[in-house]
Amino acid sequence: MDRRSFLATTAILGGLAGCSSMQTTTTPAQTARPTQSETSTATPGTPERERPSCVDPTRPNPDSESGAVDPVAYPDTRPAVSETGAMADYIAAYESAYRTNWLLEEHGSELTDIYFGVGEPTYFESPPASVIGRLRYSYGFETDSVVADSSTIYASYYVDNTLIVRAERRGRLRDESVLQPNPLDSGHVLECFDE
Repeated sequence: MDRRSFLATTAILGGLAGCSSMQTTTTPAQTARPTQSETSTATPGTPERERPSCVDPTRPNPDSESGAVDPVAYPDTRPAVSETGAMADYIAAYESAYRTNWLLEEHGSELTDIYFGVGEPTYFESPPASVIGRLRYSYGFETDSVVADSSTIYASYYVDNTLIVRAERRGRLRDESVLQPNPLDSGHVLECFDE
């Protein structure tokens, strides 16, 4: 194989590799809220998965008015689990507040700008009367001396009538149809609600 043929083959293979790593899109089936009959994790003869309990809720809560970026209030009205559109907005707003407040706790008054967009969650099978939704996004921020961008963030939320639980994973997933991170396995409680 002469040099010109080798370079042409390499360029074609390199271009195909670039195409295979392009961002995937979420299908309507992945974003559609499962029906109540689809959300039960128990099968005949096996017990239902244990729900998380409200133990030591923690979430970023920076000092107010610490600089150019203000803390963001967490949503104060939780919609019913059955309200798909409202729940999607709630999870996205919660993550926006969480990420902004986390960056403020990390960088304080040096933080001058934050930019990110949180879209619609992908829903997964969940216990009855609850919802599990995962967001995929990345963010950027600026301080007095740094401009930085994050890797891909996956933030999974479990929400029911008593609490909200969050789990995070950084870095691209090979298979986005699998619930990773799973807030029922590796999440921490952010907030508890009165029943």
